Amino acid sequence: MEYWEEINESDFRLYPLLRSLTIVNDIRFGAKTRIYLDFMSALSGVNNLFDQAQ
Repeated sequence: MEYWEEINESDFRLYPLLRSLTIVNDIRFGAKTRIYLDFMSALSGVNNLFDQAQ
């Protein structure tokens, strides 16, 4: 991946926090944050919650 060559301990804290916000309807993330969310989702096999946003 262009932005992240490896994950580290901070990703285990940051990704779950950001992922929990993906259920908020109409939330906007910057382009790099969205790429990060999609990358971590693919890497971990844990879906983001954009499709369930309320």
